[in-house]
Amino acid sequence: DTGIADTHGADRLQFLETKNYLSGGKEKGSGWKALKSVVIWANRTFEIQIQPLKNYLREREHLTKESHTGFKMTRESVRNEVARKNPLFGFYRDLLKWVFMEGRDVPPEHPGVTVLMVE
Repeated sequence: DTGIADTHGADRLQFLETKNYLSGGKEKGSGWKALKSVVIWANRTFEIQIQPLKNYLREREHLTKESHTGFKMTRESVRNEVARKNPLFGFYRDLLKWVFMEGRDVPPEHPGVTVLMVE
């Protein structure tokens, strides 16, 4: 069961507009290529786009990067808030960065803790 009532409007697409940005030098201003149609189906208006696979892959890569960047920013914001409320957490985070990533000469500091690098 599709949940769509068996009405006259659901038995076919009614095309309102079609634009071909795939060929003939009629690319969109953004450079993206697509065949776009506006249709009515089941008394609702939809836009259908058919794009080359290259467009899809570029768009997915772009969105994935943005999504991951946003995720990383949110994650860092949460970690910074936890470090503000619990300074020992911040110290451990800084200590791990010092040991594994940054290689700074001076270790992070925390009251009551002494950091010694033993070789």
